[in-house]
Amino acid sequence: MKSLYMCFIGLFLLSSISYAADSFEVRADLDFGNVNQGTGKTLPLKVTNNSGAIMQVNASIGPAGVPFSINLTSMTIGDDDSAIIGVSLRNDALPGSLLATIRIASGNEIKKVQLTGNVVPLPDITFVGLTPVVQVQGTTVDVLLKIINSSTAISGATSGELLLDGTANQKFIIPQLAATFPNNQVTLNLSFPKPASGPHSIQVKLDSGNIIVEALENNNVRNQPFTIP
Repeated sequence: MKSLYMCFIGLFLLSSISYAADSFEVRADLDFGNVNQGTGKTLPLKVTNNSGAIMQVNASIGPAGVPFSINLTSMTIGDDDSAIIGVSLRNDALPGSLLATIRIASGNEIKKVQLTGNVVPLPDITFVGLTPVVQVQGTTVDVLLKIINSSTAISGATSGELLLDGTANQKFIIPQLAATFPNNQVTLNLSFPKPASGPHSIQVKLDSGNIIVEALENNNVRNQPFTIP
């Protein structure tokens, strides 16, 4: 009988305890998934005020140097209202798995949101050294091209174009290039009939049809002047 009485008292005391509800809520951790190098991505993070009054919320991201950013670091949220923080994986993120934490605080209450993502490397074809090299040989002009895939991702086959004095002269095939030496490089030899005497210029465009999505798209064009005696 005594044990039954003590159990009843315990249940009564337990039922009389009040538990303070969280004053604000945030959604679960954010996973950016696989993101191509150089593209970036933004996801929304919702913060909801449950405090019963207007509240001030501060947000920060760490550790220092991670390629994530947030568009709001301080916000005032009305009662029973929400704010959206834009969380961005920046386009300068290097390939590999990423991990960071957003710290959201209001008064003494702190919540943490984990950020995860994986930046997928893209190929990057470009020129080796000072190529193209132009040489006049009898009645033809020879052009030596050395091309490299400078990325850790395989580059598929594509094409390029050679222009003479601003006019399309010929197209050429660039084979698939591996991500490791020596199969990440190729040497091509092009030629065209010798033009009239005087100054001239060639322009070489790699992946001229933009077939390949590359980590860098601004290193695919080279100009080379030459003179016919």
